[in-house]
Amino acid sequence: MLDARYAPTDADRKMFDLLEELGVPTIVVVTKTDKLKPSQVAPRLLALAGELELDDDQLIAFSATTGAGRDDLAEAVMSLIAQPSWKAEA
Repeated sequence: MLDARYAPTDADRKMFDLLEELGVPTIVVVTKTDKLKPSQVAPRLLALAGELELDDDQLIAFSATTGAGRDDLAEAVMSLIAQPSWKAEA
């Protein structure tokens, strides 16, 4: 989870690097999108994807206040659950 209003921290970057190294499927929930103007949300997601070297479809805009993104997040989680395990079999 990342706050849409702020740049990713060094700790965020380290976490994404670790998840990538381990091959863990990752969804990034970009929270507090209701605090941005509607015209700022898509460019902000693209900027974050670029900063973190993630595919733009790995980011989901979300607002707990308005409920925006709730269905997209639920769908993404269900899709991940339906995938085979990401762990290498021994």
